[in-house]
Amino acid sequence: MALGPEHYSGREQAYVKHFLLKQYFSDLIHKISSSYGEVIYVDGFSGPWQSEQDDLGDTSFGIALDAMRSAKAAWRKKGRNVQMYALLVERNKKSFQALEKVPEKYPEIKVQTYNGEFVPLVSQLSSDMPKNAFAFIFIDPKGWRIDIESVVPLLRRPNTEVLFNFMFDFINRAASMTDPAIVEGLNSLIKTDNWRQRLATAQPEGAQKLADVRKAILVDAFSQTLAKLGGYSFVAETPIFKPLADRTLYSLIYATRKPPGIEVFRRAQLKALREQEVVRANKRQATKSGAQIEAFLPSEMSASETEAYLEFERISAERYFIELINEHTPAPTYGELWPKVLAKHAITRKDLNSIAASLKADGRLTFPDWTRGKRVPEDGWQVVVTKRG
Repeated sequence: MALGPEHYSGREQAYVKHFLLKQYFSDLIHKISSSYGEVIYVDGFSGPWQSEQDDLGDTSFGIALDAMRSAKAAWRKKGRNVQMYALLVERNKKSFQALEKVPEKYPEIKVQTYNGEFVPLVSQLSSDMPKNAFAFIFIDPKGWRIDIESVVPLLRRPNTEVLFNFMFDFINRAASMTDPAIVEGLNSLIKTDNWRQRLATAQPEGAQKLADVRKAILVDAFSQTLAKLGGYSFVAETPIFKPLADRTLYSLIYATRKPPGIEVFRRAQLKALREQEVVRANKRQATKSGAQIEAFLPSEMSASETEAYLEFERISAERYFIELINEHTPAPTYGELWPKVLAKHAITRKDLNSIAASLKADGRLTFPDWTRGKRVPEDGWQVVVTKRG
């Protein structure tokens, strides 16, 4: 059972990560079970490390297994038997002793545990996965050193999505170091060209901060790496901030080949961003007063950094949406456009639908196929820019 932030004192960033995972994976697993008879969850760095709960509800795999159990039971009531699998890897022997007890807690799920390093086990994991199953792979290393090309057999697997914890704060510092071992480690993680040169010449523009420019470069470089090596059409990022500082601790990078995946992820991300703001506000309030975390509702905040960020993303998404339409010849369909916009900007499909409808209403866009009575565009409808500005 997923737990509230009061169970994550001192590791609030883990709570936000788990909140996002629960929001996304719970939605995903119920949807995907309608068309796949087998579903697999793979956790390359399972732990449990700092779990304080007997039911492991404050661990990533505990949250995933609960979602799988719930989905399996829901579909069983409808007469559909979906086989659920979980492959859990942990190298630490003490943590693995706790992990070995997990299969007996989830008899309805085929849980297999592995004691060892994730990368050397990639080949075995690949062979242990049913060929036609849908797979969700969670790669959450305690550090940042991982040879990404060694994971390609999993990344390129059909019917697969990935969530990767990109340890930005550590990688950002390491990127400025010249130690050969660190340079080699980063080169094995990020496989795109010129990212070091871009970092060296990075300059903020306007109100930008250099730290934000560096983050954009590093996250973009790794996102391109993941997209290219895994053949993913859509890659998106959500930042997890330090509890008491306005700095990104790490970035969760999500990759999928299917439009519905990016749609579900953005919905989960926006919920997680708003939850993160509440948690961080609680933490600051408790630290300031020396008290325990207390009720602190979003309405009590004088200003919302999250809402300001989301408004910026909405405006940027509108601009990018129009740019994409102008780039296409002949006129594109709405179904070709919205997944690309959601992959680039933190916006939900519902909000982009509203943007499209507003642009049509003020005459900036034309949907020749728009039928009377419809409030939002459909995927098969063509869209044309009719008025600049």
